Parts: sequence; structure tokens; C-alpha cells
Amino acid sequence: MSRRDVLRAVVCSVALMLAGLLGAYGAAYDVQDFSWSFDNFSATSEETPCSDDLTWAQYHLTFIDVPESKTTAGLDWELYDKVYRRKLSGPGLCFGMSLLATAMVVQGGHLGFCPPVAQYSGALRASCWAPGVKEWVKLGPSDTLLRETIERVHGQQLNATFLEWVFGLILNQQKAVPWDGRIAYQVASDNAPCLLTVSKTKNTADGAHTLVAYATEQAGSKRYIYVYDPNFSYADQRYKGLYHGKHVRVEVQNNGRWVYPMTWDVQTDSTKTYGYTYTSTQTDSWGGQPASGGVLPLGGMLIATPLEKVVKRDRSIVAKGAALLGNALNLVFVSGGASLDQIEGVNGRGMYVEGTTTLDFDPTTGLGKAMPLPIFSGATADAGDTGAYLVRADGEPLRFCLEKGSGHGELLLGAGEEEIRVRLTGEAGHDVIDVSVDGAVPTVSISSTSAGRLVWVEYAHGEGTERSVITRWIAVPQGATAMVRLADDATVAAGPHP
Repeated sequence: MSRRDVLRAVVCSVALMLAGLLGAYGAAYDVQDFSWSFDNFSATSEETPCSDDLTWAQYHLTFIDVPESKTTAGLDWELYDKVYRRKLSGPGLCFGMSLLATAMVVQGGHLGFCPPVAQYSGALRASCWAPGVKEWVKLGPSDTLLRETIERVHGQQLNATFLEWVFGLILNQQKAVPWDGRIAYQVASDNAPCLLTVSKTKNTADGAHTLVAYATEQAGSKRYIYVYDPNFSYADQRYKGLYHGKHVRVEVQNNGRWVYPMTWDVQTDSTKTYGYTYTSTQTDSWGGQPASGGVLPLGGMLIATPLEKVVKRDRSIVAKGAALLGNALNLVFVSGGASLDQIEGVNGRGMYVEGTTTLDFDPTTGLGKAMPLPIFSGATADAGDTGAYLVRADGEPLRFCLEKGSGHGELLLGAGEEEIRVRLTGEAGHDVIDVSVDGAVPTVSISSTSAGRLVWVEYAHGEGTERSVITRWIAVPQGATAMVRLADDATVAAGPHP
């Protein structure tokens, strides 16, 4: 440990002791308590200068029980490669910035960094060209260790405990909690400062952003949640008036409808105290409203997260010992030339409203056991991008409906040390893949509208020297279903399409 790190640890220890005796900042908080003196930024490293890639070394440090070697990491490597490496950080590190700032203030210090948060400076209004994504990205803090720490805690949104909580929150079909601004307001009031995530739609892949909720206020029939937004640093003179004018807040109406302005038109005005005027339009705002009168929830989500739900280092969602289609969350990846149309249960209920990519919250038609993997930092879905999903089958079979285009398409279903990989080759078409587990032995059935579909199926289970891999090639006749039981004596059978 360097002299600088030792000094930082001593200072933060003193700050933590004082926070315990006196309260970190007393009962009331201000935006300046949480605002970094640099802009929201994308991940960079010495190995990948001015890129948005997070490294495997960072993944290894973020989670518990992750092998150092990629070759023995199994499903953790898939989660890193398909989500953590680029999806998590490309749009920005708002989640990590908000989480670290909140933990520093509440605990008097966190991971060697202590308040005041504003003492940590870096780039304001400065960016560099990132060849990986072919766009300009913000530069972030000057302190390399701080940059790496923000990147590390940013990944904690993939913690197993946190995602289990979010999964239950979003798929609560009776309450539709994330769409009711009144609930978020109450959680923020009871737990401020805490994290507050806004999303553009029901799917965070369409856009999401995480803030620090530091105060609440009720005025007549409206409620307000005041936030620090990593996109608007208080250290930037342009935004001081934005905060002092109480513009950076979530407005919640009496019926639970909420709205948050995402962007501001900032114009110079010498007559104003801070030298600027601010204008926001409805098209620049995100919002949502809860279910009412038989109408399903509309718009985006508003989720207030108490610090204790996510601040601790934890295992990744790749929980050790979890079983395929069991009670723990399973990961699903759809990649290559394939896209996911639907996930269905045995009763025919689906993840999406039929013919859409809107989550089905109707308890009579919605599956209630599957959803896109939530990313709380604004990741966007690109054409041909890997689709990532969470499912909890509770022992029941699941059906995956895929649309295969050009090139091969792949479905990967994994939990713990088990993975099933189904790779589709041949012509474009609609494919249905049924997966079930009987006596710890999985069975995969495949049907396709494509003529001459050739499918490669792999089942890997166990770890280290005990890891076993079973592979089979399956020819799927058009209009028929081919089935393979993935045991060591696996046989392949084909029959009429059901």
C-alpha cells in the first residue's frame, strides 16, 4: 500500500468515527454533499485508453468467488463478456458515481475515499474519441484510483442480492411498485440519501439513469424528490442555478404519476444570480404512472434503492450452486443472428404482451417469471446486440421463441455451474426451443419454420476437474420437433410438430 493510500485510509477512519458520533452531515442534506467535481463518464483504463470497456480484472474485484482466470470462469465470463464489459459502462457510470457518493456521505467514507465528495475533481465539459463505440466520451476524475473504484462499484448493480430484490420489485404483478411515484417518494423520504433510478420505458434497455435522492418535500397535492444528477455537476457554473432554483427534482402527482426532466436548454443571462436560464420541454422528460382502473402501468420506472440493498460487495447474479430452471435466478443470453420474441411457461403465459416487447403485467396472461436484465445506467439496445434476460422457473419448463436472421443464432441458458447452449445454423426462420429438467437431466426440444435447420446443443455442468461437457448435433426437419436428453447416453429423436 502506498503512502497516499495509507494517509487516505487514516483520514477516512477518523471521518468514519466522527460520522458515528455526530452524524455524517446532520439531519439535512444538500446537493453539494454528493456532487463530484467532474462529469459523468465512461470507463477507461491504461489498457484501453479512451474506450468504454471494463476489464476482467475489475469484474474479478467487483464480485465474490470469481476465478482470476477467464478460462475457468464459466458463466461469469459470459456475464462479463456480454454485459459487464461494455453494456454496463458505455452510456456512463451514473450508478457507480451515485453509489460511491452516497456511501461516502452516509458512512463517513467508503473504500478509502471520504467526504467532502466535491474535493475530487476532474474533467468538466471535456471528452475524447472512443473508437470502440465511435463517439465522444467524458473523461471523468483525475484520480486514477477513484476512477477504478467508481467503475468497480458501478458493477455492483449486477450483485445477486440486489438483482433478486429488483426482480421481485418489478415483477410484482399486484402492485406495479416501480411505476408508482408515491412509493418511490416514501422510500426516499424514509431512507434519504439513497439511490433513485429513472427509466424511459418498462425496459431499461431503452434508457435508464441513476441519481442520488437527498431530500423530499410535499407541497399541496404534489411531492418532490430532490436529486443530484451525475450529468449535471454542481462544480460546473452552468448548473449551480439549476440546483438552487430547485429544478433538478422528480415531481410526483397525487395519482402516483411522476416526471423527471432529463435535459436542459441552458442559456446565458446576466440578469440571473448564477448567470443562466434553464428550459426543459416535455419531450426531454421521462415519466410513468401506476396501474389504475384496469389500465396497466404506463411509461418508465421510478425505483428508490436504500443504500444497504447494494452497497456491500456480493456474489454476481451467477450464484454458485444454483440449478437450471430452479428457484434461483437464471441468466438467458440471445446473440448472433437471433432475437428473442417471447419466453413462455407451460400455461402459455408470456413475458411480453403478445406481438410486442412490452412486459405483460396482467396476472392472467403474463408469465411473471422473466424479464430483460435491468441495467440502471442507461444501456441501450442496438441491432444485432446480445439480449440478456433473467428467469426464475421454479422447476417448470420454459419455452423460448426466437427469430433467426442471417448467420448463426445462439441461446444460452445458465445458472451456477450449469449452461445449456443452443446454436442455430441454416436459413432464417422462427424457432421454438423448449427446455425442461427431469431428475437433474435437462431435455431440449427444437422446432423451426426453416428448411434444413441444423442445431448444435451443448450442456456443461460442474466446475474445475469435475466439469463435464456433452455436445450433440441435431437435424430438425421442417414441420417437426427434434428432442435431445442431455445425459451421457443422450439420444436424439424427431417427431411431428406438436
